[in-house]
Amino acid sequence: TVIEFKHCKFLCCGGKTDERLHTLHTQILLLVFRTFNFFRMSHRKFRAPRHGSLGFLPRKRCARHRGKVKSFPKDDKSKPCHLTAFMGHKAGMTHILREVDRVGSRSHKKEVVEAVTIVETPPMIAVGVVGYIETPRGLRTFKTVFSQHISDECKRRFYKNWYGEVLNRLKS
Repeated sequence: TVIEFKHCKFLCCGGKTDERLHTLHTQILLLVFRTFNFFRMSHRKFRAPRHGSLGFLPRKRCARHRGKVKSFPKDDKSKPCHLTAFMGHKAGMTHILREVDRVGSRSHKKEVVEAVTIVETPPMIAVGVVGYIETPRGLRTFKTVFSQHISDECKRRFYKNWYGEVLNRLKS
């Protein structure tokens, strides 16, 4: 008995087909196709475009609830010391109706609806100052100075078990 995989044909003695041999042949072919991934699509269908932008991948929950300042503006040494960042987080989105004031545009002096992001900026209270020193490898923390009077609301953020710490202080 000879089985040719090249043309997907099988031959038996005398050219007659055998049902058992046919079943065995198809099982071997399926095994070969599965191992070499012949059944995978090579491209996306044109009638089923992807859903959403790849710029927002991976789609998962954020790692931290509060935002983190990842870069600060360039420092102008001629100006006095000032606040360079303000804490805020995305609270949601909505839409507004505004009049476009763009000369030459088709929508000049017309009302358009636009999407807007609501950034919530809770009140900030400074509790300390961090001083930096310039090194050959960049900025390094030089000194951290905290305020003398810090509220309990702020202090409890520094402790993992605030209630247990308060009890330990009362006992001693």
